[in-house]
Amino acid sequence: MSDTKVFLPYSCVSSFPDGIRRRFSGLTREQAFAALVAYAGAGHGGEYGPWSWVTDENYVKGEYCGLKPPPPVIDPPFPVLDLTDCRTEEERRKALQDPFDPDGEP
Repeated sequence: MSDTKVFLPYSCVSSFPDGIRRRFSGLTREQAFAALVAYAGAGHGGEYGPWSWVTDENYVKGEYCGLKPPPPVIDPPFPVLDLTDCRTEEERRKALQDPFDPDGEP
């Protein structure tokens, strides 16, 4: 038996008047919400309670995030230039100088 899990791109959740709380997924936001409305119409007289887009370990505001790559890591970290101690324009220009530029231009 396989432990394969399938996560559709969009997912919403709703509660119903009889206390049932259920998740609905789809390939589009419209498809996920249409599944919720169809379920409400089939067994609950068209009524559904509060609903929202799912946020859990796999979804953020209803969008599947499990396959999104992590943000890039800049190594070494991007340098931060602090010019608050520079009192004159000449000091600021000198602090911004590129040490690899032969003309010393910022």
